[in-house]
Amino acid sequence: MPTRLILRETERSLLRDGMLDGMFFSPVPDCPFPVFSARIEGFVLYYTPGYLVAMREAPAGLFSEQLTLSRPKIREASLLIHFARSAAEQWEVLHRPEALAPFSLTVYTSQRCNLNCAYCFSRIEEPDAVSDAMPDVSRDTILSAAEIVAQSCRRYKQPFSFVLHGGGEPLLDPRLPELMREVSAVAAAYTLPFHSYVATNGVTPESVMRWTG
Repeated sequence: MPTRLILRETERSLLRDGMLDGMFFSPVPDCPFPVFSARIEGFVLYYTPGYLVAMREAPAGLFSEQLTLSRPKIREASLLIHFARSAAEQWEVLHRPEALAPFSLTVYTSQRCNLNCAYCFSRIEEPDAVSDAMPDVSRDTILSAAEIVAQSCRRYKQPFSFVLHGGGEPLLDPRLPELMREVSAVAAAYTLPFHSYVATNGVTPESVMRWTG
């Protein structure tokens, strides 16, 4: 029968020699929970978040069959299923729609900037170049996100906050006046108080500063 071999001498030597680097774990066939396995140097490793079992290849077939049962008879298989079931339950909780409850819509409109400060993480090598590393966020994406935030704010009786931030200067986006009106209209449709904030370097034309104020 397989025994618990969690990072004993064999596993430690595999780690020390770098033999686990880049190893690909695949799901155990027919196992209803997130249990994964990988073969290396005559061993089979079984993994689920929080638990690892290693054994020689010879009894691995029997062990894999145990992982398809609701109540495995082998202790290590039972522990793997226990941890795997717990991981699956945690995943479900974290990814339920109601688990996402944002009260603020923060938009990084683009990476364009009219400055090129030496200390800035988004600084570009050629000051006249425009960074295309991150495309502008689409209007539809922003308004869809606004609906999610508005629903959450109404449910938890919170005001709606709209924050314009970015790797560059958000006020360079010519869409902002219209986006501001549209997002505030979403908040109004849910009868929510609306607050907005712009993180700006302040180096913008007077006309832009007027509507911002």
